[in-house]
Amino acid sequence: MKILIAGANGRIGTRLIPLLKANGHTPIAMIRDHNQKPKFDQLGIDTVIGDLENPLDNAVKNIDAIIFAAGSGSSTGRDKTILVDHIGAIRLATTAEFAGIRRFIMISSI
Repeated sequence: MKILIAGANGRIGTRLIPLLKANGHTPIAMIRDHNQKPKFDQLGIDTVIGDLENPLDNAVKNIDAIIFAAGSGSSTGRDKTILVDHIGAIRLATTAEFAGIRRFIMISSI
């Protein structure tokens, strides 16, 4: 199963990707910029550029499932928390729904 990981470069995504690969899945790391790509190239993981603050149609092409493990981070303000953690999650879930992706897992913490 091809699984898109939003937040692939974070702590949870970094730990999750090898587990998915070891269990026969094909994780796809969604990254915001090309500077993050070498990390995933070393792991043999494909990447796709996607930013939760922008349209995500290209990021979900040919994807079977999505895991949302993204977050704005503790060093950002309330505005980024709303844009990424709230609106970005809605944007990705809505994009997945329109693309016919029926599996969407959201990882969250308080």
